[in-house]
Amino acid sequence: MFMGHYGAAFAAKAIWPETPLPALMLSTQIMDIAFCAFVGTKIEKIEITTEANPTVPIKSHFIPYSHGFEAAIVLSGLSALLAASVYGDISAGALWVIALVCMSHWFIDAIVHTGDLPIGFNRYKVGFGLWNNRPAAIGLEMVVIAGGVILLAASGAITPWKVWVIGALMFALQVYTFNAKPPDTIARLVTSMMAVFLLMIGIGVWMDAP
Repeated sequence: MFMGHYGAAFAAKAIWPETPLPALMLSTQIMDIAFCAFVGTKIEKIEITTEANPTVPIKSHFIPYSHGFEAAIVLSGLSALLAASVYGDISAGALWVIALVCMSHWFIDAIVHTGDLPIGFNRYKVGFGLWNNRPAAIGLEMVVIAGGVILLAASGAITPWKVWVIGALMFALQVYTFNAKPPDTIARLVTSMMAVFLLMIGIGVWMDAP
């Protein structure tokens, strides 16, 4: 799951409009931002291989600090604390929404990951493995993106044309991701991922502006 996580952020904005969209764009992907940091510094271990599954060319060997269940809880709290420090007048409800959106990342990943999500401080690993079924995995990703876009556009919380434009960009980026040649190094993988994350946070700022 990649751009689909932003579908969750859009849905949350539609349901709780007062929540700052940039904070949601960060919280929904803060686990993958941590993943980039830990993999880039070789604290966590992955392998780029097309043999991992037919959907995502990544095999995760050791990712408890970014994608462990306990790590997800910690990062959810961190997301809320960061939002509270940036938006001094933010409501408790909005902070809970930000934390829950972050936590949703782990549960969505549990559907698609192939038994590599740590739980119990890396004692066990879980994942229902939808990535092993490429058409189903692609379909789920697109449905989650579309659901978030439609909900947000209909809610009026964000100017609708902005939602449709960014929704189209999200679909295009996801289609490209599913069909692009895998990066030949881990450094290029994490660099490209971080570039997208920063772009989407900036887009959140733009979308939230009057």
